[in-house]
Amino acid sequence: VFAGIFGQRHAAQRRRREQRLGNMERCVRTFASKAATTSQTEDEVVVAFLKWADEIGITLSKKLVITAPDSDGSAEIGRGRRVVAAADSGGIDENELLVTLPTSATVSVELAEDSDPPSGMEGLRSWWAKHTKSSLRIAAALAWNREAFAPYFNMLPAIDEIHAPWRWADHELEILSPAMATKSKARRAAVEAACNDLDAEGLSDKVPKDLFLQAHHAATSRAFTGEGPDGILPLIGGGGLLAAVGVATVLGAIDVQDGLLAGSVGLVACGTLGVISSKKQILSLLPVVDQVNHANGPPPRLVIDPIAKCWELRSERRYEPGEEIVFSYGDKDSDLLLLQHGFVEADNSVDTLELPIPFDDLSSDTRATLEDEGVGMVRFRRGGAADLVTAQSETAEPDLVTAKGLREVARSALRAELDASWDEDAAKQTIKSSARAKLALAWKCERQRLAQEAAKYWKL
Repeated sequence: VFAGIFGQRHAAQRRRREQRLGNMERCVRTFASKAATTSQTEDEVVVAFLKWADEIGITLSKKLVITAPDSDGSAEIGRGRRVVAAADSGGIDENELLVTLPTSATVSVELAEDSDPPSGMEGLRSWWAKHTKSSLRIAAALAWNREAFAPYFNMLPAIDEIHAPWRWADHELEILSPAMATKSKARRAAVEAACNDLDAEGLSDKVPKDLFLQAHHAATSRAFTGEGPDGILPLIGGGGLLAAVGVATVLGAIDVQDGLLAGSVGLVACGTLGVISSKKQILSLLPVVDQVNHANGPPPRLVIDPIAKCWELRSERRYEPGEEIVFSYGDKDSDLLLLQHGFVEADNSVDTLELPIPFDDLSSDTRATLEDEGVGMVRFRRGGAADLVTAQSETAEPDLVTAKGLREVARSALRAELDASWDEDAAKQTIKSSARAKLALAWKCERQRLAQEAAKYWKL
């Protein structure tokens, strides 16, 4: 009797697995006709990834398909594959379950600088103590586990497909603003130092450089931050809702400008926020969930079953058949999107433009006030309104200067920006990579959009 029961159970399990594998293949085939550039090799990469995900307990809704990247236009550079509502799905309703992900299928590290390497990676202890930036640590942890996560690595952008400016040469960075060039060089220096120390400590075989670079880009562009008891589970609130920020560094968890981890992490709750004692801040890579691309709007609706230790991604709105599933990586302007993710969003509603203040053009009173308070930049929001910014990138008190003084600052900074020359042909000659040249042009166009809005606002 027991043999018969177990035989029926195994047969049922086999049928369910076959159905899931059939769904995986459909996830690739459904949009094959729309993705003309997708090769059979890339199809096989996606099928292998979905099969691996299934084997480690990750489930993807049958209504979803993973398609090849959309290569049309500079806005699509750096965005990678797309997760789309299948043409025959009937659409996806709000709060519908999209992905289920056990915590055992993630890669996580604690954000605390004095934290130890994850279990089984004690060989990284010395290197870990030197490199306290969480994006570097989680990159090393992922590369260390490269065999277990091989199909996931194959879904990440290859080295030559990473277009974030920390990969650019110094002469290419001259196309960007001085602030962007400085931040990019700081990121590059931190990554190079980490790679050199891995090699010096004889760890390059455990953490290969190319895989480390891939993993680092994944960490800065795809990882999630959250909190949990003992660093295992994200912070849980009422109804088991996860409190998490969008993608890594959304509120400064990884500070590129300073090259150091911020002292605290802001959390955006996707539900009621609960308080847990002995909680630790963590940074996690979430396979399959992190295949979803960014669009300005609501953050991901992530929930967690604290008993099953399983993450769930749910739709935050209705999606029609053929529509791409997206969520916000956070309120990021063009500088931050390019710096961390390697793409630029056109007509970004939360975009800002920071410009240096030309002190020589200011009245003596305004200049003295700004210098005393350490204010050196002015930040323009969409529509043109402006805020003064300190050397610590903090917004100055609104009454620091009079309305007349702020007008003087804004107009002076805008004149300098609008008078600056931009030679598109020279930029293309400077940046040999077509993708990087398109990104630089897209970034510049967004700056011009904000400058023109501000010029109208301040009646220049």
